[in-house]
Amino acid sequence: MWWNSESQSNWWDGYLRYAFPLNDPEAFGSGRKFAEYILSTQDKDGYIGIYSPDLRYKFTTENGELWSKATLYRVLLAYYEATKRNDVLEAIIRAVENVMVNYPINASTPFSAERPYGGISHGLMFTDVLDKLYRSQAQKVTWTVRLFIY
Repeated sequence: MWWNSESQSNWWDGYLRYAFPLNDPEAFGSGRKFAEYILSTQDKDGYIGIYSPDLRYKFTTENGELWSKATLYRVLLAYYEATKRNDVLEAIIRAVENVMVNYPINASTPFSAERPYGGISHGLMFTDVLDKLYRSQAQKVTWTVRLFIY
């Protein structure tokens, strides 16, 4: 039903950000394989994440949707920064647009929890992804994403 994006993605993010500048072919190959696998899981609607379709964006308690996406999309952004592959950037943009559609501005409450138990604000770190995406690729980011940032 889901996978541990927090631990796996944080590890891969650190690995890629240190491995790519070293020009280590083995490390680069490992990072490429991971990024390619994640990109291959993108749904037609742009979704990339840890949840099966029946669990996405439907929470009454704390949800890991935005936090898991923040950790995973940072990996994809690191991969894009290292490779400058436009297809990777477009996949990230489509994934972020999927979030915007499912958490519409002024019409959703992704941080509301009836029974919070810890970490409810972790999803706020999704702003890391939005900020990096906007600052590095502002000309390619749609208005939907820009409005969410501001």
